[in-house]
Amino acid sequence: MLVVLVCASALPGCGGVGQPRHRIGSLPFPGPYTIYAEAEAGHLGWHRYQSALGSALAPEAEVSRGTLYACRAGFLDVAHLRLAIDWTRYAHDEFGEAMREGKSHASFRGPDGYRVHADIVYPPVWRDLPADARERAIEDSAILSAQRASYLIWTWHEAITWEGYSTFAIISEEGSAFGYDDIASHAVGIGVAGEVLRDPREYNEAVTDHLNAELARLGVVDHACFREARDAVEGEWWTRHGPLKRELDAGLRTGRVTARLVPGLGCCPGGGEASLPVPFGAGASDPLIAPRASVSLEPRTSAGRKLASRMGITDKRLDADDIARVLEALRGEVDGAW
Repeated sequence: MLVVLVCASALPGCGGVGQPRHRIGSLPFPGPYTIYAEAEAGHLGWHRYQSALGSALAPEAEVSRGTLYACRAGFLDVAHLRLAIDWTRYAHDEFGEAMREGKSHASFRGPDGYRVHADIVYPPVWRDLPADARERAIEDSAILSAQRASYLIWTWHEAITWEGYSTFAIISEEGSAFGYDDIASHAVGIGVAGEVLRDPREYNEAVTDHLNAELARLGVVDHACFREARDAVEGEWWTRHGPLKRELDAGLRTGRVTARLVPGLGCCPGGGEASLPVPFGAGASDPLIAPRASVSLEPRTSAGRKLASRMGITDKRLDADDIARVLEALRGEVDGAW
């Protein structure tokens, strides 16, 4: 079964050529069905946006699954980091193309079957701007709106997974919903993507370098320290039967995510909490000349529609505020929610 899942994850997304390939995450502790794996700092290989089939060999194979620990970001899931980065790129390309064509709307099929929408409004001075100024404004707006889209995609993924959705129908993913490594991974991933999309180098090369640099800045640790962190919270955050703590604070109202840090680590002094930025509550770099894109999701999966209806949300599309309301309501249902 694991071989089948890994093979399936190597293929491009169901939306067609151009979408990122899927990757399989792992829970940050050992146990049945956790597909537990440890990743090694500085040895994550060469990022690969799509399947390696038919493409040039990378200098070093991508490590697509495993868990890390960083002194200033807590536990991080490598698969979720890469997925957040790649879907930011995909949304950026879709939104940027629509803006260059002067469209007022863009949409694409997301990784879990729902549609992602952006309603675009141009400033009054748009047609009078020089071409180079328009291009800079488009890039700024496309990157920001893409970061928001990717973050909403993966936040909503956690919510519908809790409601019973599974990427592979025969395997329940409820145990991984709102893992204490997931929200922080998405926040770090979209931040890396913002740097990558401003880097003129080839995409996979840029991701490889920027991801390694950001993890180093966040204080990613070696295997020994990772295991110390993992074992220090056994019985408090996890048991071999599943997670005891889950993270529902996605920062959709505050623009900041709380990363949970393991206290008392000799190899990683400090502990408690750290704060990671997410792109909500802030506009484009220059609202007077940049297009504004309002991002929303259309929950087409049965789990998504059921969850939205259960929370009393009847809108056809869900924006960041709607998803924040869902998470706030779920806090009362999810055992171990911080």
